[in-house]
Amino acid sequence: MKQIIIILIIFFLIGCNSTQGFFPEPCFKPEINSLELNDYFFLYDSIMDGFGNTDLHNGDAFRNSQYAEYYKQILEPEIIKCDFTITRETNGLISRHSGVIYFSRGYLYIRHFDSFQGELDFDQHNYITRPDGVYSWKQGDNQGTVFQRYSGDTLTFLTFYIDPKAVMRELFWASRMNPQLFETTEKGPLKTENFKDANSQYKNFSYFENPLWLSEFTYTLGNSNFHFTIAKPRQADCIPQSLTRIPENIEWTFSNQSLASRQYYR
Repeated sequence: MKQIIIILIIFFLIGCNSTQGFFPEPCFKPEINSLELNDYFFLYDSIMDGFGNTDLHNGDAFRNSQYAEYYKQILEPEIIKCDFTITRETNGLISRHSGVIYFSRGYLYIRHFDSFQGELDFDQHNYITRPDGVYSWKQGDNQGTVFQRYSGDTLTFLTFYIDPKAVMRELFWASRMNPQLFETTEKGPLKTENFKDANSQYKNFSYFENPLWLSEFTYTLGNSNFHFTIAKPRQADCIPQSLTRIPENIEWTFSNQSLASRQYYR
């Protein structure tokens, strides 16, 4: 009898410490009406057709086919999940920032689990998509912004968010055009292109092939080194309900701008 009780206690502790436990968090699926779906797939088809036009994308048909496969991984499934991390090293001190992205055919949810103190050249806002707007705020703040919706807003913002400022796309292209500037290393299926120039702001970037997934890059900002990682997207059955709830005790400002105002390339 005592052994049975011990076994039950062990299983209980394992369940409590697992991701979902014995009582999984309630899940949510956005109610997407037929007009929203038609609009989404029209935009999706337009993006894929664009990659077939080499005049729009540097005239490189092979590269365009790789990019089409890259975007299909986040845009085709009904619901996807991507984990991301940012690691900062300053004078030997290391801090780590993490978060998660869920996307379901126009409905975008981004949650940061912690925040950096000091300089970070990366958007740290949380996002929740609702029919009346996209709600955005930072962890710990008591003020937030509600952006206006427009056709393709969250889809465009997602492609920006998984590759901040299109850094990895540009580095990938540079490594194909000027391979002599890079030294390639491999760790299993992950390939890393390291800049030979030690003075370059960008140190390296990593990717998977077949299909292409731009995964990581390292850069220098001030006296800190940053390493950004975006995990390969995984299909999800639904979205954790906690990520879809509008937080209480926040004063919301309804903006006449859209998410495009948060997409800055420099």
